[in-house]
Amino acid sequence: MNIDNYSLAGPGQAPHRGAETIVPLDQRMGLQGAETSADPDPEFAQFYGAFMEWIASTAPSPGSIQRYLKQYANAGGELPYKTTQKQMDALTQVMVRMKEQGLEDSETYKEIRVALVSVSSANMFFKEFMQGVFKPSEDEDSRENINW
Repeated sequence: MNIDNYSLAGPGQAPHRGAETIVPLDQRMGLQGAETSADPDPEFAQFYGAFMEWIASTAPSPGSIQRYLKQYANAGGELPYKTTQKQMDALTQVMVRMKEQGLEDSETYKEIRVALVSVSSANMFFKEFMQGVFKPSEDEDSRENINW
């Protein structure tokens, strides 16, 4: 049996010590601005404009930000941010856009970050719950008395 060493340097070549690529946390989390400036989404641009108008007219809290996302209707009357996954995506894009505009030190940015953490936690809890429901434990002791 022959096992070849594969790495970023190429097949059969081990990377030099210290040559690993360091990826910033923002890039790993998807908070880099490349995708928003390269391919602007007109639907998101409309949402962002409405969201920033709403932010300017109120003192946002994480709960009010989540409520706004749930009730926001686009031009077609649809509610695009009903699910926690869609809310996470929208808040991430809002944070990217605000960072591009140099607003990452604002109180609003901090409130949006707290809302993102809250929505992410709810999303993780929901996914874990659904996994438990649809993929029960394969422990033989717990399934011992079940007759199918």
